[in-house]
Amino acid sequence: MGEYGFGRAAWDREDERLAGVQRQLDPVSRAAVSQLGLGAGWRCWEAGAGRGSMARWLAGQVTASGSVLATDLDVAGLDLGQVTVARHDLELDAPPAGPFDLVHARLVLEHLRDPAAAVRKLASALAPGGWLVVADADGLGFAAEPAAGSLAAVTGPWERAARQAGWDPVYGGRLLAELRRAGLERVAGWSHRSIQAGGTAWAGARLGLERLQEQVRQAGAAPAEIEDALSVLEDRGRIITGAPIVTAWGRRPG
Repeated sequence: MGEYGFGRAAWDREDERLAGVQRQLDPVSRAAVSQLGLGAGWRCWEAGAGRGSMARWLAGQVTASGSVLATDLDVAGLDLGQVTVARHDLELDAPPAGPFDLVHARLVLEHLRDPAAAVRKLASALAPGGWLVVADADGLGFAAEPAAGSLAAVTGPWERAARQAGWDPVYGGRLLAELRRAGLERVAGWSHRSIQAGGTAWAGARLGLERLQEQVRQAGAAPAEIEDALSVLEDRGRIITGAPIVTAWGRRPG
């Protein structure tokens, strides 16, 4: 796999960013997999586990009669109790031993050089009748009330900087088509925009922008615009509408 632009070793606030992402997106991810019938006895693979919140939750749903495997490029210090943890490179390594009733990957495919090949690999690990659930960004456009022009001003430069860092920030819009091309059936999904007060709820987005702020500046945003956008995301007096996240799912025939 190419150098991952958000590796923990390169930035001492990456765990903080991941925690913010988990707080924002775990409720959406849980709802998506729950409506597919997740329950006791399911065999699950959490591909790209981050700091493990979804894998830990899955373990509680499948109980001792099921199993959860959590994989990531960096699993240092990742202790998740009954969850099996293993290092895995989704681009280079074969799928782990399965098959699985559920494979879940959130904000993973958008960082890969060939996400379509990764979708096929994830789908190949499913048992007949098993579900693949994936989620990725579909843009970096945020809005605020009261309005803040800085959020619109940084959107284009932020997306260009993301692409230069090897991250496709609009890949979510292609997820359903990719699931169909991978041979899955009953393909559907949600496009979700969180709406919450500024502050802690937006820590993941704010730290993501902060981490790339030099690249965003080089891509055309003024330093003052970046600083104001960061302040807006942290402003508890504003209501923030987040960038869209697409969550999609499909079932392996059988």
